[in-house]
Amino acid sequence: MENFESAENKKEREKYTSEIKLFFFRHGEKDKEKRALDSEIKISPDGKIKAIEKGKEINPEQSIATVAFGSSKKRTAETASLVASGSNPEITGEETLEELTLKLDKELTGVGSKSGTDKRLDFSLDEESEFGKISQSHMKGIEKGGSRDYLKFLVEESDELAEELGDKSGPTYLRMTSNIAGIVNKYLTIAPRWDKIAKNNKDEYADALMKRFLSSHTGVLESFLAKIIEKTRGEEEVRKFIEAVNDQGFDKLEGFNVEILSKDSGDADIRIYYKKEGEQEETVFEFNEIVSPKIIRDLIIKAPPLQKHRHKVLK
Repeated sequence: MENFESAENKKEREKYTSEIKLFFFRHGEKDKEKRALDSEIKISPDGKIKAIEKGKEINPEQSIATVAFGSSKKRTAETASLVASGSNPEITGEETLEELTLKLDKELTGVGSKSGTDKRLDFSLDEESEFGKISQSHMKGIEKGGSRDYLKFLVEESDELAEELGDKSGPTYLRMTSNIAGIVNKYLTIAPRWDKIAKNNKDEYADALMKRFLSSHTGVLESFLAKIIEKTRGEEEVRKFIEAVNDQGFDKLEGFNVEILSKDSGDADIRIYYKKEGEQEETVFEFNEIVSPKIIRDLIIKAPPLQKHRHKVLK
């Protein structure tokens, strides 16, 4: 992930009056311990350490305007909270989720919490349904000679397959894109109010920066980013992105940033940034674009998507 702190970007920021920064990333490594419910699986000790390290990298200083969100599954809540903790010396990685939340909330005055849940970050697949079985085959590499190509499947086939099977709730490309677009649009709507608060309370919000750390699952975040790339750069770039993540999706703790940058005019720019580096730290794929609010809003599905929709970008 990148923090947009180059000299060029700092100069560019002079025209903005406040900022909301959304960090989206996949959860950390899952605990190997067997548990009855998938929702109860937490991240491993090594996953906790790496989440804390990422937090120190991208969120070195705590702010009252920092909040972590996970899905309904504990591993995402843990990941988001640990990354959001930044360089907090009280956070060791040995805390339970409840203890972690208490430490993050320690300096809060009044009601509220620095940890929350957003169901739009959920990934819920009915493995007994026909759609679920086919999705799993792509996730686990059961088809196509053992090749795991879940993201490729999502982009090319999932919506049409759901329509053909009459599946109205399974995680498809457009449905998961819509969920993340809804989160981004929420903060786009909040931006004018945040801008006013930041201007009127400069002592409390000196950097005029609101941060949100959002952790999710394989396929959820990639779907949104793939659709944004398609809308701004075209299908060939989507193919390059999917190849960059090996057809499957993000690595653990990998993700992208969304910046909502407010202006005195009351308008806001949306910048979306993602960078994939190879083993030699060479750039494999990079996306850094100002995206129209209309693109975001048009991605939000008002009703279950059962219209014909097939992508052939990799055919």
